[in-house]
Amino acid sequence: MAEVVVFHSALGLRPGIVDAASRLADHGHRVHTPDLYDGQAFEGGREGYAAGMMRMEDLGWTAVVDRAWAAVDDLPQSVVYLGFSMGAGIAQEMAIHRPGARGAVLIGGGGAYDDEPWPLGVPVDCHHMVDDPWVDEYAPVRLARLAARAGSCSSVYLYPGDQHLFSDPGLDEEFDSDLTELMWRRIMRFLIRLEAGHYPARG
Repeated sequence: MAEVVVFHSALGLRPGIVDAASRLADHGHRVHTPDLYDGQAFEGGREGYAAGMMRMEDLGWTAVVDRAWAAVDDLPQSVVYLGFSMGAGIAQEMAIHRPGARGAVLIGGGGAYDDEPWPLGVPVDCHHMVDDPWVDEYAPVRLARLAARAGSCSSVYLYPGDQHLFSDPGLDEEFDSDLTELMWRRIMRFLIRLEAGHYPARG
């Protein structure tokens, strides 16, 4: 089974991240959930997002990414990076710059903003609601095109609605149970195909 690193959003290591890790572990995957906020976590809603963003800004993006690098330092290189929102950007950073990545799953974030080359043979899946105000709707598509040009498989999944962390069961105003189950079926299929060698290997 796959070794998966799950990076949390700007709201911190919420129970929703624990739920995500449990889903993966229940399918036999080995899962790591780095806490980049030293135990701080925030609720949803306008105030919660503002507090989470302030925490990220207080630390500084470079420091947050450095913490992520430190968290994976002792892990094998051949891992799958999965991230939510802010964590999607970190997962993308790792997939591009840490050699040996097996794949990346970006949920509610990430995408190509500056045409940074995507690594050969690292499949990537992107998931977000079509009207999510936190996602540049063209960024995941640009990333998919870059990945395809690099010879890597890619998929962009759009879900109806305008919620951001729609798969977090603890965020009542955002959570969509039906779409969450659909998203996780797709993610598990991605990992099954990865383990079965259905994606072209790195050159």
